[in-house]
Amino acid sequence: MILPYRTDAPMYHYPIGTGLFVITCIVIHVLRFTHDITFQTLALPLGQGITPLAWITNHFVHVDYWHLLINLWFLWLFGLIVEGKVGFLRFGLIVLAIGVGESMVEQILMLNQTMTFSGGSSVIVFGLMAMSLIWAPDNEVECLIEHYWSMTTHWIQFDLTVYCFVGIYLILCVIEIFQGGIRLSSAILHAGGAGIGLGIAILMLYRGWVNCEKFDFFTRYAGILNIPDAYLPNAFVDHQTTHHEDDYEIELGEECIKS
Repeated sequence: MILPYRTDAPMYHYPIGTGLFVITCIVIHVLRFTHDITFQTLALPLGQGITPLAWITNHFVHVDYWHLLINLWFLWLFGLIVEGKVGFLRFGLIVLAIGVGESMVEQILMLNQTMTFSGGSSVIVFGLMAMSLIWAPDNEVECLIEHYWSMTTHWIQFDLTVYCFVGIYLILCVIEIFQGGIRLSSAILHAGGAGIGLGIAILMLYRGWVNCEKFDFFTRYAGILNIPDAYLPNAFVDHQTTHHEDDYEIELGEECIKS
């Protein structure tokens, strides 16, 4: 597994929503074991009718500590990229749209299937990863990968662009779907989250609701994709009314914040 731990993507807002999401997941996980709350209580029930509240709650509950750690690790980094561009309120709406949208479709499609449950924030993680691919493809992600040599574990550090990192995980997701067939699986759910994230990212980009400073995927790779200038995001945005962020910077750890 390739673990991302830092990005050089510029940020215009503090990651308040991302931090609150992470804290909420941790608190719920602790409460589950201290108050004997089962996974099924907050998870999304499949094959048991429609439960709208679970469309939200299932994204905050995790099977075990490893499941929690990996999801929150990825969520923190890609939350920084997305929330860093749109701020707390819009980030909250994005997370809600990805989570509720995917869960609603999942539950409806599974109405007549065998009773089971799903949960975890990985659907939202893949949605945010897909959005990062569109909004910040050329920014770099510092990564770690575990390597075994002579009975010893070594961690190798290297850099990948966002489009390479996200592309690797999306390709692995597609391979897993083809290997397992078209059935309910983690890969199918991840693909659903990524699809919703892609749609939101493209909509916001072309409506001028996010300022990527011409570093978005379509503008950067217009030549390779053979996209005419008339179909680039800038052609659809009225620069007289587009919101531009203030241009002074604040340092937050290793990340550059423009607020």
